[in-house]
Amino acid sequence: MQLHALGCDQERSTKVLRYGVISSIMLIQELKTLGMTETDKKATDAVIWRKLLTMPNINTENRFRYLTETEQDLLQGTRDVSGQMWLWVGSLIGRMAQDGDVPPMQSPTYGRILNLCQTAQASLRQVRYARCVKVPFIYVHTLATLVHVTNGLFAVSLGLALGTSLEGIMAYARTYGDTTPDPKDLKLIMPVQQVQTLLIETIKCVLAPLLYQAFFLLGCGISSPFANEDTAIPVNKMLTKLTSDLSDGEKLARNPPSWEMPAFKLV
Repeated sequence: MQLHALGCDQERSTKVLRYGVISSIMLIQELKTLGMTETDKKATDAVIWRKLLTMPNINTENRFRYLTETEQDLLQGTRDVSGQMWLWVGSLIGRMAQDGDVPPMQSPTYGRILNLCQTAQASLRQVRYARCVKVPFIYVHTLATLVHVTNGLFAVSLGLALGTSLEGIMAYARTYGDTTPDPKDLKLIMPVQQVQTLLIETIKCVLAPLLYQAFFLLGCGISSPFANEDTAIPVNKMLTKLTSDLSDGEKLARNPPSWEMPAFKLV
């Protein structure tokens, strides 16, 4: 918005926005490959570099999502690609100030634009540090302990219930059909209570641990939103919407409805 309000050169404005989008793409790539082995990470990085080298049509939204060969050669091997992209943005803004495309470096407008760049760079580092240096998730650790201890107790309970209930059922089965039962077995009746106990304990001790395990996996997924595909944040969809919004904003800024486009640099 700052660049559009100053009526900056379209090519340079697009380059600034493109560097910002590339920064987001490389941050997403870094988060997705953080848990990979070095071999898998290199293969995945090679794919993303190859995609970024594909030059798009200037009229498509993908014009914000490519790199030139010179830019790739300079960036490859850099540890913090996403953060260093904003170093280029800041340098480009400084060059634009010297060329008169934006207010000079002594002006508050220039300071405001650079402050936006520093905010973006700080936000990227905050995301990376939150992913790399994670504070112990007390809830997940407590839940893990609770789930494992409870499942162990349920297993012991089910084993005892099965043993006692089956003993009663087998005692009845041994006397079933006996025409001349022993007098001491005459009081033996259908083991309804044992069957009922067997069914209830089986359902309780099987379904409850499954539910506890499901909640535990849910907590683990939430604590690592980039490591699990099922709970991953839809960053690619968000990035597509971002490029679409940038494209719409550029189109509207270049074609005002009832006034001429502003220009800080008078030609």
